Amino acid sequence: MARTSTTRLRRDAGASIFAFGLAGLALLVHVIHSVTDRWSADVVALAALDPDELPRTVLVATADLPGWALVTLRAADVLQWATAAAVLVLLSLCVVAMLRGDVFTRATARWATAASWIVIVMLLVPSLLRRPATNLALQARAGDWDAQAITTQWWYLYVGAMTLSFVALVLRRGSQLQADQDGLI
Repeated sequence: MARTSTTRLRRDAGASIFAFGLAGLALLVHVIHSVTDRWSADVVALAALDPDELPRTVLVATADLPGWALVTLRAADVLQWATAAAVLVLLSLCVVAMLRGDVFTRATARWATAASWIVIVMLLVPSLLRRPATNLALQARAGDWDAQAITTQWWYLYVGAMTLSFVALVLRRGSQLQADQDGLI
């Protein structure tokens, strides 16, 4: 019975690592596509609301932007990509630790906590960087466009951050309980 449980655990953990690797590959493809297609085409894609308050992606030529706005928008992209990669690495470390039998350890709890904080940084900092640059860029575009402050993606990341925070709390509490049990059994 224990062997079947261990085999199932290893299979499920392997599937998780595969899924994180696949997500990392998808992130890499997204980064390459963004840099080669949009950046080299000298346009920026902006999340905006049209006059009817419908979400749209607006492409603005980089020549129509001041230098600081373009740098800010590019920096927000790079920061979002880097934080997403960091979260994938930290969660992969948690799964690898679980495979080693180190589920309820301080290190695993710290990795999960760090991942949840990084998701929060990914939510806030790029959005704060993009907001003034997006408003300025949309003024360069004909029409009555408004910057879209909170997207559907933002809410998914928020729920993900809260879920990771809860998992980190469970791992930290499990680590404390395991430390309390050492020597008793």
